[in-house]
Amino acid sequence: MKFAVAAMAAGVLAVATAAEAADINLPVPVPVVVAPAAVPPAFDWSRFYVGVIGGAWLSLDGNEPDGRVAGVAGKGFVLGQGMYLGAEVQAGIYDFASPDFEIYGLARFGAAIGERALVYGLAGIGWDDDIDAAGGLGMEIALGDNLGLRADALFYWPLDGAGFIPTYVSLTGGITFRFGQ
Repeated sequence: MKFAVAAMAAGVLAVATAAEAADINLPVPVPVVVAPAAVPPAFDWSRFYVGVIGGAWLSLDGNEPDGRVAGVAGKGFVLGQGMYLGAEVQAGIYDFASPDFEIYGLARFGAAIGERALVYGLAGIGWDDDIDAAGGLGMEIALGDNLGLRADALFYWPLDGAGFIPTYVSLTGGITFRFGQ
């Protein structure tokens, strides 16, 4: 019996000690959550844009190189996963020695690379001295929220039955301004 009384006394003592210990306010460690750094949103390539391009106009049949300057206007569409499709009009002059007017309608298709770069192909048709087809490659880099710097290489060939042999190429660089947010 003495053993049972001693065991009960030890149990009561343990419960009382635990109850007293529960009243002690010990600091509980709180996990620290660090918010990720703010990431600027990806540039919106789908907005309407205007700009100006200029550069070299090179004849592929041995004539002297000359220049080209044009205004551009277009609209893009982001199709998901960074894929891009757009339409653009370029109108300007080339061959400054004897200026010729040109106007081209071009499709732009490509992909956004990272947050602020667009790599694209160009293909279309236009008029200068006659009706020509055009195709090439380009890249545009976004600066800020609305400005872009671009560079294009565009090959031209006449649609007079001579095949797809380019007669000249333009190597241009320029700046674009996109409207909206």
